[in-house]
Amino acid sequence: MCRFWMALIIGTVFLAGCASPSLQQGRIGNLEYALVEVRDRQDRLADEFRERLDSMELSLLQQERFLQNALAAQDPTKSVVEDTSRRTPESADAVTPSSVTAPFEADRTEAIPAVGTPSGPASVPGPRQTPEPEVRPSPTPKPQPSVSDDSREQSEAKKLYDQALAKYYRDDYAQARADFFSFQERFPNHPLMPNALYWQAETHYAQKQFAQSILVFKELSRRFPKSAKAPDALLKAGFAYEQLGDYPNARFHLQIVINDYPNSPASRLARERLPQLPTTAS
Repeated sequence: MCRFWMALIIGTVFLAGCASPSLQQGRIGNLEYALVEVRDRQDRLADEFRERLDSMELSLLQQERFLQNALAAQDPTKSVVEDTSRRTPESADAVTPSSVTAPFEADRTEAIPAVGTPSGPASVPGPRQTPEPEVRPSPTPKPQPSVSDDSREQSEAKKLYDQALAKYYRDDYAQARADFFSFQERFPNHPLMPNALYWQAETHYAQKQFAQSILVFKELSRRFPKSAKAPDALLKAGFAYEQLGDYPNARFHLQIVINDYPNSPASRLARERLPQLPTTAS
């Protein structure tokens, strides 16, 4: 009888040992399936988020172009206002109507002899006094910078720009970027300002900092849309989007170059690159 119970216990333990691995494998399979579902959901959410970002980017660019066109359409009105403001100081020096009529009014106010008694002699009017015309002080002219100061500033600006560009060509991108930024701070109205922005963006691009380069390239095209560097900046922004794998934005910027600057060298490069871009994001 003891042998029977011993055999029964051993058989039960053996069956339990055989069933345990199968249960564990089933649980592992369920966990793997749940993990796959979570990953698929994350991928779908990421795709939806990217589509929303692309849509927002497109909307912002369209708004920027609309504002640029609106500002360009307002330039004639602005020039008229400036002409009016320039004429205002000249009108201040003109003779006012009161200064012209003052002597004639003085003629009409000549003293009239008083009617007195016959015993007293009539009063004799004194000499007529004509008021002197009002003298208005001429406006103080604003001090103009001397020719030497202006030429010195131009020389310093050109020297700093050439120094930064030389560092860029020596692959010293960090120092070149610092010099270009210093140029923008010291000479914000210099004609080389668009070029300084362009090469500052190129320092980011050369170091594969594509997101930062896009920001500077787009700042250039927004602030200086008529600059010779504007089509090059939009082209390189498209290339930077391509490097980031954002092919819809890359195609969008290359198409802007083709549409807005059809005769530029950048437009030719955009036409060559555009067919090579994938139609969907990877």
